[in-house]
Amino acid sequence: MLTYDKRGSGRSGGDLATATYGDFIEDALAALRFVRTLEEIDHERVAVFGSSESGWLTPEIAVRDGALRFIINRAGPPTSWMITNLGEIRQELLAAGLEDEQMLRTIGALRSDIWHYYREAARAKAPLHAHRDRLSARLQEVDKRWLSVIGMRLAPYDQARFERYVADIFYDPQPYLERLELPMLCFFASHDQNLPTKLAVSQLISLQEKLGKQIDVHVFNGYRHGIAKWHNLFSLGYPSNYLPTMGTWARAQFDSAASPRIEDIEAPTLTRTTIADGYLNWWNRTEASMNHERSPHRPRCRRHELPRAALDRETGECLDFRCRPTVKSLLKKLKNVRQALGGERTLKLCYEATYIGFALQRDLAAAGVDCAVIAPTSIPTQRARAVKTDRLDATALAQFYANGLLSEVMAPEAEQEADRNLLRSRQQLVKQQGDLRRHLQGLLRGNGHHYRAATGARAQWTKTHYR
Repeated sequence: MLTYDKRGSGRSGGDLATATYGDFIEDALAALRFVRTLEEIDHERVAVFGSSESGWLTPEIAVRDGALRFIINRAGPPTSWMITNLGEIRQELLAAGLEDEQMLRTIGALRSDIWHYYREAARAKAPLHAHRDRLSARLQEVDKRWLSVIGMRLAPYDQARFERYVADIFYDPQPYLERLELPMLCFFASHDQNLPTKLAVSQLISLQEKLGKQIDVHVFNGYRHGIAKWHNLFSLGYPSNYLPTMGTWARAQFDSAASPRIEDIEAPTLTRTTIADGYLNWWNRTEASMNHERSPHRPRCRRHELPRAALDRETGECLDFRCRPTVKSLLKKLKNVRQALGGERTLKLCYEATYIGFALQRDLAAAGVDCAVIAPTSIPTQRARAVKTDRLDATALAQFYANGLLSEVMAPEAEQEADRNLLRSRQQLVKQQGDLRRHLQGLLRGNGHHYRAATGARAQWTKTHYR
């Protein structure tokens, strides 16, 4: 194994402050050329391992080298530098207790605009004073507490520095991932504070489905960016199956010209963590018709069969089945699924929180079935999916749920949900009332009528108007 210090670090030459990702890639390619000059190295059995930031670069290194056997990345984002860092900024602000959603979006937009200013100034080879002044004014309007957490500022104009900024800020490994023709093993942490794990996993799954890439994903639940935990003051440890998984997978790639996928390797430590034991997904995304004859809190879907998916962790088997959208039919199907999975299994269900509310969850809980309601905003989205069906959505949701990548919504009691519905209905009616009032006022003003000016009244609307 060959490791080396970044340029300008340790005993390596060069200047780290002026180096770009392009320089780091050239260094890695030079290291590969050096390795192949060694007599004790089999030139056909060379691979690369990327950790964190270097995981951005391994796809380009592999494509440009053209002779690597495989890639292993640990917490290496497949997303662009901008998307990854915007997510990291958001996590830093949330960790500091700054949770205002509108301000989070404002900070993200401002940070992105500053990066784009660097690119425009670098292209123009000029400071673009008007553009810079507008950004400075926007920075002055932001609460200094927010800026201090992430250290956001507008860098002084320097042509060489801005060119280096642009080279890194707008780096995106996606084009090289699409060209990649070798196996890739990716490790992620479910609670990574430095990269958007949900989006990263979703993007890699999209490459699998659309382009047939040989990418295996392993997510460790409960771990952060380093995928390691301090057991005590002096002991730092990785997950128990981290090193065995990596070693067995790498050995299989070296020993087999066919480059088997991770689920094909006969090793007890290599069950895919994208599939949890007996996790099931009952996810209804089709249109439903409300029917309150049986219960005022129990909506009933149209009487046709809908797709479901069941995933088995041990075998990686995906069971597709259909059932009518009733609790009775679902419970009957679950019994069949448990038998198909072989023996007694712990079954867990999930579905996306939609207009059907929590009635389904309560009905399943009453039947002794563990069911979670998933927040829609926590479900990763896949860009430019060529095919979108209920069956694929069901399978994807089950995988995300098994990985611990989804956020559950606390299910309220029936009485509490009824109170919420009442309050929401009132809020909606109040909003509609306000919209109608503004519409009438606009209509009257447009025709030259002004109630307050004509009558001297202090209020636009009085009790007489409502009568």
